[in-house]
Amino acid sequence: MLSQFLLFGPRAFHILDPQNLEVVLSARFDDYGFGVRHGVFAPLLGHGIFTQEGPAWKRSRELLRKQFVRTQYQNLDHFREHVDNLLACLPTSGGVVDLQPLFFKLTLDTTTALLLGRSVQSLKADNDADETNKVFARNWDIAQGGLAKRFRLAPWHFFYNTIEFRRACNSVHRFVDNYIEQRQEEKRIDGAVTDSDSFVDQLAQESESLTSLRHQLLNILLAGRDTTARLLVRHEKVMQRLQNEVKSVMGSAVHPSREQIRKMPFLTIVLKESLRLFPPVPLNNRTATRTTILPRGGGPDGSAPVLVRRGELVVFSQYVNSRRKNIYGLDANDFRPERWEKDGASTEYGWAFFPFNGGPRACLGQDFAMMEVSYTVVRLLQAIPRMDLPKGEPDNGLVGTERQRLTLVLSSADGCRIELVAVHGLNGDALKTWTSDKGNICWLSDDTLLPRYLEAATNRPIIFLCHSLGGIVVKRALAYSKSRTAAKIAHLHNIFTCTYGILFFGTPHHGSCKADMLSTLQKVVSLAVPRKVLQTDSNLVRALKEDSEILQEITDHFVPLMKDLRIFFFWEQERTDLKYTKDYVVNEASAAPSLDDTERAGIAADHRNICKFESKDSPGFRTVIAALRRYSEKAPGAVETRLARVDKAMREQRLCEAQEILH
Repeated sequence: MLSQFLLFGPRAFHILDPQNLEVVLSARFDDYGFGVRHGVFAPLLGHGIFTQEGPAWKRSRELLRKQFVRTQYQNLDHFREHVDNLLACLPTSGGVVDLQPLFFKLTLDTTTALLLGRSVQSLKADNDADETNKVFARNWDIAQGGLAKRFRLAPWHFFYNTIEFRRACNSVHRFVDNYIEQRQEEKRIDGAVTDSDSFVDQLAQESESLTSLRHQLLNILLAGRDTTARLLVRHEKVMQRLQNEVKSVMGSAVHPSREQIRKMPFLTIVLKESLRLFPPVPLNNRTATRTTILPRGGGPDGSAPVLVRRGELVVFSQYVNSRRKNIYGLDANDFRPERWEKDGASTEYGWAFFPFNGGPRACLGQDFAMMEVSYTVVRLLQAIPRMDLPKGEPDNGLVGTERQRLTLVLSSADGCRIELVAVHGLNGDALKTWTSDKGNICWLSDDTLLPRYLEAATNRPIIFLCHSLGGIVVKRALAYSKSRTAAKIAHLHNIFTCTYGILFFGTPHHGSCKADMLSTLQKVVSLAVPRKVLQTDSNLVRALKEDSEILQEITDHFVPLMKDLRIFFFWEQERTDLKYTKDYVVNEASAAPSLDDTERAGIAADHRNICKFESKDSPGFRTVIAALRRYSEKAPGAVETRLARVDKAMREQRLCEAQEILH
């Protein structure tokens, strides 16, 4: 679905189709920019990650990414004090309390503690909090509210520039500048920065100036301020099931750990469903930096491409997309976490679900935000056994009919890494197989080619990249992993469980015709092994000839696994110099069989160079990177659901085995 509107200013398209969203946020990321956003946010945020583009943005993202990675390996003790303060704000003998402003204060306290090394303690504002901190929290709310108004007025944002707004921005700047100067003076006395020091200390080491450091801190503070869970007490059954899960995992323990939270799959999908219906960023936009196209929305039935001219806007809304019945079903307006329990739910919804944005600008702080929310919900459920709506509060059960307040919240960050596992072919090399001959560039380790934003997962989702016969090795390994379910070796099963996708570069899959297979294998071997070492009747070739049926057997065992994997086949479109002749080492039919639910593409390179990319303009590079982006963004949810399902099945299997022994 696509609509366009034009009252004043540039033409704008309201895009709802997930394919269009993927193009704007990921596949054609470079075709779109922020337009006037820098001017909108500059009074408060200056030149930070949310207002920057191009090389400056890339530098900021890498700078901040390293700091967020550090937080992933910390325990959750940094949440404890602030959640305790929140619980202390609740009435001890029952009564009515509005949780939303408490959640907002909680996120302000935890985020300032993370960034500055010391919290503003807004949850203690009515008690013993420092007056300076109270003033900062108050001015921060005023400044953020002003940004929200300017954002909705753009491109006429300059009309909103009240004295109160300017004073609030200046007050926030002074508070952060004073704190930075205090910290720098303390570090001069205490000594060099260590790994245990705060976010601001680490960031200061690489920031160009105090002003630059302040801008980055304020950008991240904006991201963390309003990102919080919506605890829906309207759904008693959901609440009861969640309480039971917390009790079963936590037992008598009070403070949850990361490991315990990851053992709560229902908590995860409750938060997903909350983010679906109440996304932190309900509305967003981009401006075309060059004339480009959207893949859908044109023509009588909306299936044709649409031209977007340079300077025109595309507007998208997670809030609207979350309520589309053609994506989420007839119950799209209902709060039903169970929709995420079905196999492949995350893949099915794809770009219709993007609460933390996606593509190169995927939120860097997603792990921090989700852990904060999870920790808070667990503690609340432990502390408050029963929560009900206040008397007189309307409860018609319809999501979206409750009163809501639109504020400005911009998402940032992720955390846990996607594991990209590169497997070379026969007699290949871990680096040389993926390194270009001309420029000696290994694209897998080059920051300018393999983006560092391929980060968005937990439990190590795996994406395999396989060249030539390396693909056969991976197929065999995954079939073996899938079959390992015995108690002592069940950990091997996780290799298959955590594998989300495979990119095959020139792998000879066809094993049905032994003669063709032998011919292919001879060419692969002659290419990989020096001629002085190999003769066409060598033991190696004879062994491969004898094992060709085994290769077919590997394929037979692998095919049933493909329904759980994302597969992309690449074939060579240029002949390879085999010394004595030029030929295709692996033909298209063998390298890219036409199978349902798989992707396939040719690359204008020979067998040696099909997986070597020297620049973004190298043949096939953009297709490969687009696939990796899609896979890395969708892998976390899919692997998370799969791990929960496998864990349950394993427990049931262990129980059955124990019962058989007892009987």
